[in-house]
Amino acid sequence: MKASEELPSADASPVHAQGPLDDRWVLPKWYACRTRSRAEKRAEQLLSAKGVPAFLPLVEQVSQWADRKRKVAFPLFPGYVFGHFALGALHWVLITPGVASIGRVN
Repeated sequence: MKASEELPSADASPVHAQGPLDDRWVLPKWYACRTRSRAEKRAEQLLSAKGVPAFLPLVEQVSQWADRKRKVAFPLFPGYVFGHFALGALHWVLITPGVASIGRVN
């Protein structure tokens, strides 16, 4: 080994294939999760069951059928549920039934 080559110190941050890992991979943030059609409530339940904090804003509306009227809770943002997780858990969130993709900023 040459004198100019040094081993990384024990406190050096881990290196990912595309560069050093940063806080995005370990610190949780809120992400918009795109769901399958009409699967918002189920996706929210399953994410919560996995221990991922999930938020699904609902609004109550009166729906009328031929024989009755009833208050029904509809998602405020159809097709989306919000999850609080680190990017390191991205795959774990994506394999949740009902979750189709994660909204990201380029």
